[in-house]
Amino acid sequence: MHAFKIVPGNQVELCTLASSLKGWLVPPTLRPKLIAFYTQFKLLTPARKLFDIIPKSNIRGWVAVIGSYARHGFYEETMSMFVKMQREGLRCDRIVLPSVLKACGHLCDWNTGEELHAVILKNEFESDAFVMTALIDMYSKCGAVEKAKRVFDGMVEKDLVALNAVVSGYVQNGVVTEALSLVEEMKIMGVKPDVVTWNTLIAGFSQAKNKLAVEKIFRIMYEDGVKPDVVSWTSVITGFVQNFAEQGGIWYFSTNVGCWVVSNFSHNWWYFACYCKYSRSTAW
Repeated sequence: MHAFKIVPGNQVELCTLASSLKGWLVPPTLRPKLIAFYTQFKLLTPARKLFDIIPKSNIRGWVAVIGSYARHGFYEETMSMFVKMQREGLRCDRIVLPSVLKACGHLCDWNTGEELHAVILKNEFESDAFVMTALIDMYSKCGAVEKAKRVFDGMVEKDLVALNAVVSGYVQNGVVTEALSLVEEMKIMGVKPDVVTWNTLIAGFSQAKNKLAVEKIFRIMYEDGVKPDVVSWTSVITGFVQNFAEQGGIWYFSTNVGCWVVSNFSHNWWYFACYCKYSRSTAW
């Protein structure tokens, strides 16, 4: 059997191959992996057909299809399959929970999210970092940042992933100052923020039109040895162009942070200068 190379140009061939493959020919141990493969390429029909031949008492099949649906953005399908799993009498475990919580957050399904929180407490899943981080993210996306923070505070071991979930929730709901305070507090406790943490804060303070805070974050990043990446620059440039052009904010940034950026990140400065020049000619 020759290898089938998956590239954008042959997705039609992939669909044809998927539709012609008989599920009963696939070894039972490979079916969950094949379901994940189908879902990755948005081939929900063959994924569902393959799932339907797996015994419903097999929790691995449910885990595969629910996890794949959530991972690739099919949130309504995720919730539908979760409801069917419960009707089959299967318990919701710590592997399925993060996927369902993710779907709840994106669908703003507060009620189901709270029910799952009760399941977590009843089954004592609080020690599972993946479950608790998913719970934090769910509350944040539903606008319940105080609940998200309480979940975070109750974690025995607070890690960077959980911190980033809380920070993202704060920023999404416009509570940026509290996000920065939490990051500084966690640094004292030994949880060092990464570029994802700082990028979230940069985006938040840029949208909040706080030039001084953006400048401060860039300096702290450099002092901590964290180099801004493409997302960092995209966030700050977009924020400044959208919010500060009328006030000369772009040139404020270039004069106050420019020399520091040139000396440390000169490979990015050329792009920023060109964008500033373009924005000045179009926005003013």
